[in-house]
Amino acid sequence: MLTVFLLSLAFSSCKDNDITLDPIGEVTKDVTRVYADDTNASEGVTDSAQPAADDSWKTNYVLEYNYADTNGVSRIKEIRCGDKYQAIDTETGYVSYFVQNGEDVEQYVLNTKEKTGMHTVSADSKMSELTSGFMQVAFIAPDFASSEAVVFEGIESVAGRPMKRYLQSVYTEGTLTAYAFVWIDSQYGFAGKCAVYTVEGSLYAAWELASFSVGTVTESDVALSLADYSITKE
Repeated sequence: MLTVFLLSLAFSSCKDNDITLDPIGEVTKDVTRVYADDTNASEGVTDSAQPAADDSWKTNYVLEYNYADTNGVSRIKEIRCGDKYQAIDTETGYVSYFVQNGEDVEQYVLNTKEKTGMHTVSADSKMSELTSGFMQVAFIAPDFASSEAVVFEGIESVAGRPMKRYLQSVYTEGTLTAYAFVWIDSQYGFAGKCAVYTVEGSLYAAWELASFSVGTVTESDVALSLADYSITKE
């Protein structure tokens, strides 16, 4: 349900010369912006070091983010606590629901509007190994900020959190072909916001954290009642 191709474009493929960009034009202009307003950027900031990754938030959190690619714009909500996890597309009503059951992880893809769903089981799996949609799109390589193609631009607030903003350029055979603005969370080191542009300035894809809290979720907050659904097993 959650498309993660954007990650490879925004980060790993920013180091890759084989990039095919398919601009989506104006569709995501309401999701992100290119430059910070002067009132939001920090003046005279010289600390360009990339925040170190801190994974302590990943087992108990609730967050929402806007995600846009060539398929359109989605608003995703994720909730996680211990052995339960939900990813909710608030526009379509689809939910991915994962539950640890003994040595297996059960996955349900649910249509909350039609009350239907699919059920699969990953045998000999652990919830601790599950990488959520946001974790995938928000992943930052440890050497990102030290790249010669990356420039530190200042500090901004995203979803009420301080984040360092960087500009990453993509060159193919010495020619600029694309660029990305990346905001890295100062506490946890994930990308809370990103916008990828073609060299002509067309927005290709973007995401932006809308809300984020850690350590407040209980298992009852995540648990779903499946009795009302017609579920097909794969």
